Amino acid sequence: MAPLRSLLAATLFLLSTANAQFELLLPPSLEGNNVHKEIQTTGACGGGVPDLASNPTTDFHVDGDAVALSLDHAQATNVLMGATLNGHADGGWAQLFPVVQVSGGGNFCQPAVTAPREWAGKKGIMGIVCKDPDGTQRYQLLQKCAAINFVSGANKAVSSLCRNGTGVSVRFANDSALSGLIPPPSNSSTSNSGASSLLREKSPKRGLGSRRVTILIVNHSPDRLELDPESAQLRRGRWDETVEQLVMPEAIAPGGCLLLRCASSGIARGIQGSVTCRLAGHAPHDSVRFTWKSRYVWPSAYAAQTSRDGSTIDVDAGGGASAVVVFVFRPQHGHDLRWAL
Repeated sequence: MAPLRSLLAATLFLLSTANAQFELLLPPSLEGNNVHKEIQTTGACGGGVPDLASNPTTDFHVDGDAVALSLDHAQATNVLMGATLNGHADGGWAQLFPVVQVSGGGNFCQPAVTAPREWAGKKGIMGIVCKDPDGTQRYQLLQKCAAINFVSGANKAVSSLCRNGTGVSVRFANDSALSGLIPPPSNSSTSNSGASSLLREKSPKRGLGSRRVTILIVNHSPDRLELDPESAQLRRGRWDETVEQLVMPEAIAPGGCLLLRCASSGIARGIQGSVTCRLAGHAPHDSVRFTWKSRYVWPSAYAAQTSRDGSTIDVDAGGGASAVVVFVFRPQHGHDLRWAL
């Protein structure tokens, strides 16, 4: 696999002199408080020096943890999140989350970025790359890194830094320039890692279903999505061991999310489950339901429905042995928090 450092260097001829910058808030960047904005376009880490032998590390939970940025410009910015166990960030990169486009400027946080489970107990470097259009059809690649100590489980504590600005909106982006910085893993290898190739298998294709599914439900409405202990149901498969220890929250708050993981219970067995919520203050038409089904052979199916007029649910999902499905519940008309992933 080609080093991210070399791949970024090969694109330097495309760089412009735009002044837009960003700060990596979570996890803390290698530069700490000494942010050198003028050299964010250099190297794999934008001025930070990756060296796991000397860099202080921050714990990052492989089953879900926060990545937070602060953007000092309002124009659309595409964001790539990756990581490597290479102590000097010279290669071995894996993409941790699909490329997203952030618009509006200010703070942006993705609260549930996952990493390969086999990385728990190891140290690595996380790299964030922003491709920033400057209005001239050229672009600038901005880079920041953080030294990471990967730990098991999911981070249940929400940092005050993990928030989305009221003017920020986020959507998935198809950006070959950014995705190409991290080559996809070889088809000859199979992994149950959290690093998933989301959104790359959109059309139904016959093949083996996913053996593990991660479900992320995002409440992009101004109202609470109320839950109870029986809200999440599995007809086939089993809950992931980390979920079995999780107490179902009373609600998904506005701008908040719910992360669940489930897996096949054996060979030639699929996964089928659902989560049913109630939209607070909108009885009797308050039902919101999210469903997922991964058959042993045949494409996976993901769906959502709501009885609330004026609301909509966006669904994005990927395939492979370890798949991720993202449901985003939002009002179709009227007030919109404009909070997203």
